[in-house]
Amino acid sequence: MLNDLNQFDLKKNYFQFFDLSIQYSLSLTELEAVYLNKQRLYHPDRYQDMSEKLRATQISAWINDAYNTLQAPVLRATYLLKLKGFTFDIESITVRDSNFLMQQMDLKETLEHYKQHRNNEEEINQLLIQTEQEFKQYMIDFEQYLKKSPAQLTEAFEALKKIYFLDKWIQSVKYEQV
Repeated sequence: MLNDLNQFDLKKNYFQFFDLSIQYSLSLTELEAVYLNKQRLYHPDRYQDMSEKLRATQISAWINDAYNTLQAPVLRATYLLKLKGFTFDIESITVRDSNFLMQQMDLKETLEHYKQHRNNEEEINQLLIQTEQEFKQYMIDFEQYLKKSPAQLTEAFEALKKIYFLDKWIQSVKYEQV
């Protein structure tokens, strides 16, 4: 037996498994390096026994889930809040900040305007860059709220909502550009 597969706890904390500090900011390069090493250690092809191979497949899938969660900003933020006992369904969240909602409407209208007038790819790219900067600022806000007292988890959650909506918008614009 290469690794003690039966001792592997599928309920481990993702950060601890990858030997990372439990925080929002992390090195994606470091995460990937540890991920690749862990995948090599637990890869099902390293096992001959069918029960071990099956267990290694489960562990490998768990490692993939852990990696995908930590490398994606929205999923990482969601996971951090859940570790702190703040539970919710990210797909069903709503933003009640009227200023933010107005900004989102303006963003969508501006994008539609640019799309209607062909040859505005530069303006669309500029809009995307501005939105990505706003996205990064909300990520910074999220991290600061998360580091403070437990009472500020609500503020962290509000920042996460904005991160989530901006991320969806950014991804949709990038998808349309392909």
